[in-house]
Amino acid sequence: RLYDLAVRTAAGPETQANAVRVYAEITGKEKVVFCGDPQYHLENAHCLERFVERMNARDDIAWIAFIGDVCDNAVRDEMNLLRLAWGAKPGPVHSYYEGDFPAAARRLAKLHKPILLMVGNHDGMVAYDDYAEGEPTTAYLGPAPKNKVAYDGLHHFRRTFGPLYFSVDWANTRYLCTNTFELDRHQRMGYHAIVANWGGWMRAEQTAWLGEELSDADARGMHKVVFMHHDPRGG
Repeated sequence: RLYDLAVRTAAGPETQANAVRVYAEITGKEKVVFCGDPQYHLENAHCLERFVERMNARDDIAWIAFIGDVCDNAVRDEMNLLRLAWGAKPGPVHSYYEGDFPAAARRLAKLHKPILLMVGNHDGMVAYDDYAEGEPTTAYLGPAPKNKVAYDGLHHFRRTFGPLYFSVDWANTRYLCTNTFELDRHQRMGYHAIVANWGGWMRAEQTAWLGEELSDADARGMHKVVFMHHDPRGG
């Protein structure tokens, strides 16, 4: 059976849909689905809805992993492409994350299977006020004393879906769900279709965590699967 998880804290209530499932038995032979890049936006909402419908029609799938790029951040938006063609310049910032992440979450909540969600580069773009260039800093998340942040996709992802990296044990396998877009904030800046960097990066804190998780799984005699949105070989 599948349950929502509701939590009440001093900051207010929060509910994560389909967060808990009770299995009669876990053998490790169950079927799971790995996929990525749904890149949700209003114009392709039917794609995610069709995926949910098809997954719900199957009774042989235990859970699903989305390995990054949950939302698009208007990279394919025709108006943004036209503005670039006309000459992008400072101006009012529009954050698509505030609408698209909750909209994707509502559609994913209709899945009858648990979901693991990971971050991709489309999920972590940044803009300062007026799409300004700002001052380069080593800020990654949280306060940015030298720049006024209009939006940071990683902040919205964490607020909507949860941790940016984590691990899950299933039978005798440890699944490590990573965030490969841990660049400094100014390295994740852009104007929707044009960004400073599409490539991946993992910070020292996460790589240390990953090493500890792998060592612990080794000590327990477990298999290990690492999910990454970016190819660790580069290129």
